[in-house]
Parts: sequence; structure tokens; C-alpha cells
Amino acid sequence: NSGDHGHQGHVSAPQQEK
Repeated sequence: NSGDHGHQGHVSAPQQEK
């Protein structure tokens, strides 16, 4: 994950949404 900006971007695993 290249710096999550408020929501999921192009990531392999779903990360925490802020």
C-alpha cells in the first residue's frame, strides 16, 4: 500500500478505511 489516502487504493489486501 503506497500511502492510504482516506480509502483503499490499489492494494493486494483490504486495509483499514479511515
